[in-house]
Amino acid sequence: MTDQAHIPETAVAASEKLATLQADKDWTGKLLAGDAAVTQEWNGLHERVHRGDDEAKEAKSLADRVAAAMTGDQRSLSDPEAKQMNSTAAMLRELGIRDEVVTQTLSGRDVTQAEFDAVMNWQTRVMRSAEFTKRYLSGDPEACQKMTLAAIVLSSNIKTELRSS
Repeated sequence: MTDQAHIPETAVAASEKLATLQADKDWTGKLLAGDAAVTQEWNGLHERVHRGDDEAKEAKSLADRVAAAMTGDQRSLSDPEAKQMNSTAAMLRELGIRDEVVTQTLSGRDVTQAEFDAVMNWQTRVMRSAEFTKRYLSGDPEACQKMTLAAIVLSSNIKTELRSS
């Protein structure tokens, strides 16, 4: 049975495989007859060709890109996203945010609903505090760090948790 595991990694390879399969009368007959596996392969190949290749992103996994951004090495930055990740890492470090949190931020780590709610409640409470608000608006490093951490959590995706019955 044909499945998505047989879809090539690159758009060029997918296009070549598609051309080869289209020349195969048996395969095209199955496609025209509505064979589910062949149709799935057809759709997967077309999707891969349509999606194209982003060589900079394919060259490195997200983890590799985050690790590169964490080094601060400007020489390895070949695309705008990598430059943005590097700048974000530098800015967060300047605020005194720990490297593990910077790495999680750049990786797009999801937060739990409980984390989101706790931070939302904290932010609501401190923004009602005239003393904290004054410190934050005047650029107090600790207040800025805390508000940045809150912004990170509140702008993160919330994990979907399956409930057991």
